[in-house]
Amino acid sequence: MRSLWVCLCTVLLSVSVQGYNYSKHGWSVSGVDVVSAVEGASAVLPCTFTHPSTDVALNGSMNWYKIESGASKQVFKCTFFGSGRSGCSTTQEAGGGRFGFVGNLSRRDASIMVQRLNRSDGGRYQCKVDLNIGKHQTAVLTELSVRAPGESVSVMNGTEGASVTLPCEFTRPPQNLTAHTVTWMRKDPYRHIVTFRRYENGSWAAENGVTRYELVGVPERGNASTRIKQLRVEDSHSYLCLADFSDFTHPYPHFYGYQLDPPYIHLPQSEIRLRVRPGTDAFAVLMLCIPLGLKTLALLVMGAVLCCDKLREETHAPQEAEKNRLPRTRSRRPALLAPSAYRTLGAGISDLTSKLLSDSLLSVFYGYSPSDIQQLCPCHAHIVRLEFFTAL
Repeated sequence: MRSLWVCLCTVLLSVSVQGYNYSKHGWSVSGVDVVSAVEGASAVLPCTFTHPSTDVALNGSMNWYKIESGASKQVFKCTFFGSGRSGCSTTQEAGGGRFGFVGNLSRRDASIMVQRLNRSDGGRYQCKVDLNIGKHQTAVLTELSVRAPGESVSVMNGTEGASVTLPCEFTRPPQNLTAHTVTWMRKDPYRHIVTFRRYENGSWAAENGVTRYELVGVPERGNASTRIKQLRVEDSHSYLCLADFSDFTHPYPHFYGYQLDPPYIHLPQSEIRLRVRPGTDAFAVLMLCIPLGLKTLALLVMGAVLCCDKLREETHAPQEAEKNRLPRTRSRRPALLAPSAYRTLGAGISDLTSKLLSDSLLSVFYGYSPSDIQQLCPCHAHIVRLEFFTAL
């Protein structure tokens, strides 16, 4: 019996997982054993491959099948022509637009994404590579587990320049599986954001020295929540959180006489939507605050003046009261009013008795002599009398 050992260490544009490997005659295909996600969210089905060296210009197709009752049903097909392509030339899918290609053919990545998951999407899937130099397929089927949602896709709001924590909670896989990596992907366009790796001492750190993202959850407990610092408006996207739980001691059965190499991988996934509001421009705030500050200062000055006037009145009030007790010989005459006021108010005093009485009293209290009263115009004379009676 021949044994086979393959080490496939591919830096994927999509999902940084290193699943089981099946190799034959220079071909190899790698996938994961279980993908679990929530109904209504999205899930990525990883598949990577290698092929024998060749100088032939490659063309062919990447195919995904759902295995039901022993029969294969094609759910997605990516056809491409020419080497070096990263995307598909044409695609066919049977999910009403929900299946999409998120791999990179130039990196031999044939991964797909299933959006708006429903319970009927659950089941076993197989990745097949069919090129003009040969074909290969995954030896172990990928089990897609779709669980009922505890809630809809999480939506987080943040402000430009601030921080926000993206929640990533999932059902912890069996205890014999160990958390190894947590990868965050931007959903559309599909792009790698950051990968956290667990080290032998149990600590977690972002790869490549990335510091803008911080893992704040504990993946071993089913929580891979991550904080994003210094938010930008362009961070507004939907994100996928993929937690890699592996078992490097898992015994795979022989497959047509070939030994499959571990690890066994369970890949829980979660989808989160982030909305970032633009921050307020500091210069604009300053321009708004300056007029407001000037108005506030003016009100304070006016208030201070009024307080001083009030204090002055209270200080001089006793002196004025003392003066009022003294006999009054002559006081200042009332100021003349506008002619329109004369006509309006003067019409109210026409009684002759009131006129004579008012003239006499005006002579006593205001110092008007009979000749002074005669010199006033008729309207003004009435006004003076009215003001006097009003004062009484």
